[in-house]
Amino acid sequence: ETVYIGKYRIRVCSIDRLLEGEAPKKHYYKPAITIPAVRNAKSDLEFLNMFPENLEALNELQNSVQEFIGSYVYIKGYNTCTVEKIQHMCMKTYSAILQKNKLIQDSCRIPLGHDHFEELVENVVMSFLHKKVWIQTLRPLLRSQDDYLDSICLAYSHVVLSQYSLRYPISEMHVSCFTDAIHNFQKIETQATTPLEKAAVVKSTLDLISLAVRDSVQQFGHSTSDTSVTSDEMIPLLAFIMVQSGVRRKASLIYYMQHYRLARTIEGSVYSFVLATMKSACEFLKDDPLSLYECVPFQRTHSTPLLPFRRKSNDFPEMDHSLYKYARPHILLPHLPTKSFDIMDEWPTSYSSSNSSVSSLGSYKQSLGTSEPMISTTFPSLSTPLLYPKRHGRSLSSSSRSSPPEIIHVPERSKRSISITLDTRIHSKEDQDDLMGDFLKGLSKMDDDVARGSAESIKTFHNSFI
Repeated sequence: ETVYIGKYRIRVCSIDRLLEGEAPKKHYYKPAITIPAVRNAKSDLEFLNMFPENLEALNELQNSVQEFIGSYVYIKGYNTCTVEKIQHMCMKTYSAILQKNKLIQDSCRIPLGHDHFEELVENVVMSFLHKKVWIQTLRPLLRSQDDYLDSICLAYSHVVLSQYSLRYPISEMHVSCFTDAIHNFQKIETQATTPLEKAAVVKSTLDLISLAVRDSVQQFGHSTSDTSVTSDEMIPLLAFIMVQSGVRRKASLIYYMQHYRLARTIEGSVYSFVLATMKSACEFLKDDPLSLYECVPFQRTHSTPLLPFRRKSNDFPEMDHSLYKYARPHILLPHLPTKSFDIMDEWPTSYSSSNSSVSSLGSYKQSLGTSEPMISTTFPSLSTPLLYPKRHGRSLSSSSRSSPPEIIHVPERSKRSISITLDTRIHSKEDQDDLMGDFLKGLSKMDDDVARGSAESIKTFHNSFI
């Protein structure tokens, strides 16, 4: 009924009976199955094999994986194309399963279930490609960076937590307080295979670090507000755990988790924080805050490089351009003025046949360092230091067994002696003229009388001077 009161119109609803009972409960949708939330490659594959509807999609995935393994070759600078190809395989399998499997389709109506299923498919695909991408490609590619970080961790293995610039009482915590966190972080190398599994291990390690700090701070009698760990404190704490755990290939782990994390889900923001914390911890170690890498005597292990090169770069290349390189080994030679060890095959030498070139290898080892310089001058000097870098007084030498070059002495024209060495192996007259230079060619073309008169005047001037 409608009732008018002044300028207002009011609609009135009249009922015959009073309302009885409780209000109806809100209906919550509950799917028939639940997508596993914890990632494990073996259990995820078993979950997909439970449904006959997934058989066709899994067979297509297997064919795509075999094709990728057989044809994939990593090319530097084309990592994005590789990731996109793997992501295409994931999305194809994901769509094929959702189209035919009604139970999984119902579970994906919930946003959390959809994210879990997307991560599950990614985890299965990356488990198939684990050996090809991780073991055969990334580890050899980033070996120099891994070796450098491993050697840094070896140098910091005996450093206590009080030297990591942490506040009291966290700085007083003993390594035994982090036993659970250390053992958990070691799973990243022993149990986790895919990027999602490795990121989950790092996330659980951060949780165990926070728990250990909370228990330790409370034992010191501090309030609950002081037990929280800030991001600036978590970085050196995680670096300490990484050092004590002995986990290797940390640079490869970071690159693997960063670039081969395919599904962008709600949990991805959490994993992004985990990845950023681990990268910051590695940068903390790379900077070598205590300068122990240069002070501690270097000992090579199975995870340290043969000749490490000291480098403090803040760039992780996107791992395709900032690889840490080895330093060139220093060659120690006996200090003999007549011996030399320098650039090979700088001067052209002729060989009669291929057999002579093969046999010359043995003669080169015998004559190496004992041959005389091809060109030796006292005045004027050649500009070889401008062409080749200075190598501790070592001179350019020939590697052939031909007769030594003849030395032609120019008549004395001043108190300083002059000697010029010409290579007799060059038989062309034009080449000899080029070696003589403009000055000597001019002298050779002068008339005998002029040359004789010049010589007599020089001799007279010399006698008068005496």
